[in-house]
Amino acid sequence: WWPSSDISEEEEIVTVAKKATETVVGYPLKPIGTAGSNDASYLNTLANIPTIAFGPGDQLLSRTHGADEQVEIQNLINFAKIYGLMAMNACGMSS
Repeated sequence: WWPSSDISEEEEIVTVAKKATETVVGYPLKPIGTAGSNDASYLNTLANIPTIAFGPGDQLLSRTHGADEQVEIQNLINFAKIYGLMAMNACGMSS
């Protein structure tokens, strides 16, 4: 059994992710739901800790968690920057 998960776009983690994404790649983050599972559903649903699953790559093009899984190097670089800005913003540091 795995609980479904839903998070408001008004949660701080979502607004921080949106701001960092826009800063690094120049376009807004468009949150989507998807099939699959990860710890975010437990954290959101059972522990009431706002959590998002957010990472580089396209679920279909990258063959996520499948044979020959891949992601473009530029996406990895962009996400390293996004994660860094998210951490800085969450800690109250200016970016």
